[in-house]
Amino acid sequence: MNPKRLALLSLVTLALCWSFLALSRETAAPRASVVPTLSWSELLSLKASTLAITTIGEGDVLVAGTFTDSLVIGGERLTARGASDIWVSRMDARGHHLWTKQFRAKGKLSSIEAGGDRLVLAGRSDSGVDFGGGALAAGVFLAKLDGSGNHVWSKVIAGAYSVPRVRVDGQGAVMALITTDGPIDLGTGPIASASSQIVAKLDPHGRHVWSKTYGPTVTVKDIAVTRDGEVIAGGRLSRSFDFGGGPVVEAGEGDTFLVRYDPDGRHRWSFRYGFEYASEDARKLTVDDAGNIFAAQLHNRAEDAFSLAKYDPYGNVLWTSVLGINPVQAMAADHAGNLAYSTDNEMTSDDVIGLLDGDGRPVSSRTLRFESSESGSIDGMAVTASGALLVVGKIYGPTERIDLWGPIVNPTRESTWFIAALALAPAPAPRE
Repeated sequence: MNPKRLALLSLVTLALCWSFLALSRETAAPRASVVPTLSWSELLSLKASTLAITTIGEGDVLVAGTFTDSLVIGGERLTARGASDIWVSRMDARGHHLWTKQFRAKGKLSSIEAGGDRLVLAGRSDSGVDFGGGALAAGVFLAKLDGSGNHVWSKVIAGAYSVPRVRVDGQGAVMALITTDGPIDLGTGPIASASSQIVAKLDPHGRHVWSKTYGPTVTVKDIAVTRDGEVIAGGRLSRSFDFGGGPVVEAGEGDTFLVRYDPDGRHRWSFRYGFEYASEDARKLTVDDAGNIFAAQLHNRAEDAFSLAKYDPYGNVLWTSVLGINPVQAMAADHAGNLAYSTDNEMTSDDVIGLLDGDGRPVSSRTLRFESSESGSIDGMAVTASGALLVVGKIYGPTERIDLWGPIVNPTRESTWFIAALALAPAPAPRE
């Protein structure tokens, strides 16, 4: 048998074994699941290039992005002052508009995150941007705003190419995944001498605390932060790399890796996962309240295959769920350990949003399809302190409506972004 086909068969067999083990544990200890229902939704009239969502406070919603021409949200119309302006809006837990801020930037956002009653923005401006603390030079920026959208601090990271992800811990410290095209300085001297990737921690005032630089054999795809401030990075490992606990060596053509650091940047553990005749990596990461890690992974053999995996706080595999050729667009874990995710079906172009319980079993799903055409996408997810699942995505014209455990109606039948909140009510535990 062809070695690549043998490796693919081994992966599927292994995944089925993990799923069987998870099911066996469930048989011995039934657990409650959740039933989603649509609480509220809002359409956004805008031309957007990026849109992101997170939560702030006890259940409020933050949504942000860039727009051209005009934006209508909460009954308020904004007109772009530049080629592409940044906007940030806050809503309460019932979807009522609280405020919207607009910043002239000629750029785009790459990530937003909130902790407590503070929010952090990352992105790039080609003309410079003023978040309220004075005009920044053109380039890659980080900015922290308070819960009313007022400036706390902001800075340009000279030498940075992008900041694809920011995270905020419970103390307000900021973790940033930074890609560079040369030396950069976060305030304590140069920390990179060539093109590389950096995971950096900044204190609540934006001052550099520690950073980790990765060589050309490592591609970091995402980072996550636990409730107690530990940092997990994941991505693809080629050949070998020492993350701090000794060299980690790939099995074949590139492996998934995970590495965990304590709040002071000390190495906790690092592992690689993969097969000899495969190229693999972790694309997206999130964590639950218990510190378990969820990863959306790519397995590249004869053809691409994607999966979701759950690891315990020590990096041990708990289960995997094979998704076939459908890449994960977004995912978020709720406070009970359930996982919400969305995928883009490469065969039919139907985006799917689904829920798995803490043992990896399917709970519920919806296909964003209306009549015979692709209808929408889910591009971002977050879970509020009260347990509501927030999603942001797009309805493709001329779709009249989509079903997200309740109808979201699009009267214009033009392509438009939407925000929605789903209540995740507990369902009865299955009988033994």
